[in-house]
Amino acid sequence: MGTNRDWSKRVRTGAPTQSAKGIQLTLRTLKESYRSDEEVLLWLRVRNSTRRSLFLVETYSEREYKFDVKNENGEGMRLTEEGERLLNNNAIYRSGPLMIEPGGEKQHSVSINRIYEMTTPSMYTVTVRRKIFKLNGQQFAEAVSNALKIRILE
Repeated sequence: MGTNRDWSKRVRTGAPTQSAKGIQLTLRTLKESYRSDEEVLLWLRVRNSTRRSLFLVETYSEREYKFDVKNENGEGMRLTEEGERLLNNNAIYRSGPLMIEPGGEKQHSVSINRIYEMTTPSMYTVTVRRKIFKLNGQQFAEAVSNALKIRILE
């Protein structure tokens, strides 16, 4: 997991971002195809295009974002051993709410094939959901990302 401010260098693959009432969640990768032994770094960007501040509860990206990873047959992919450990860990460390001002954004990166089994050559589709506190901090909105296609080669 990490952050990176150079969003423009990410290659966008997939359909346009869906928006949940002014909240945009976009996925990108550096390239469209990866070898099965290569790290697949997924870049996530939450953008606030509302007129009011939004809030993210920050722990670590692997827990705050809900990933849906499917192979070309539409089968959901299993968690790796490390993915099981990360996502099923009962110890939660919250750093508190992070405010995103109007027009602002927050970026994260996740090694998706560290979390989900993606070693078999196939075309994988990844989508992500994230709950975000809306406006007054008392209501949730769910942002849904674009569908990102990632090809894994032998």
